Amino acid sequence: MKNTRFILFLVFYIVVALVAGFVITLLFLPTDERTPWLTELPPANETQQQTEPLPQAETLPQVSTPPLAETSRLEGAPLLDVPVACVMGAECFVQNYFDQDPGPGVLDYGCGARTYDGHRGTDIRTRTLAEMWAGVGVVAAAPGTVVGTRNNMEDVLVGDIGRDALDGLDAGNGVRIDHGDG
Repeated sequence: MKNTRFILFLVFYIVVALVAGFVITLLFLPTDERTPWLTELPPANETQQQTEPLPQAETLPQVSTPPLAETSRLEGAPLLDVPVACVMGAECFVQNYFDQDPGPGVLDYGCGARTYDGHRGTDIRTRTLAEMWAGVGVVAAAPGTVVGTRNNMEDVLVGDIGRDALDGLDAGNGVRIDHGDG
């Protein structure tokens, strides 16, 4: 009976010590050291390590598809490009995609969760805040005519000024371009 109490006390003590260490870390470490994933996310196209072996080719269903050139572009559709003057995957990265889920959940274009509830755009970020402050050129995704601009908003971090200060200004600075066919 004494051994059981001692073991329970030891387990309890270890759990309390772990929780206390975590709380102290949250209270005393600077934000950038507590949450490196906010500033050091891997590129969006970086693959994760495969933990399970892939099925052998003999076990996969055989599907006949047209060549990529025939399926990669709809007839008459505009050829779009990335709207920033940086190398995607090396200098700039997609932070969040459009939320495809109309309800309270989240769903990005690839059935993942790289978005947040109700997000109506695609957020592109630089590697560091210093690169953001230095500026990145914005370019048209396709040929067209500029029909509207907004460039009077200061570049700020939402965490520094609070969401209420941005009420009604959710899209930030931007350019509206008419590409002709919608």
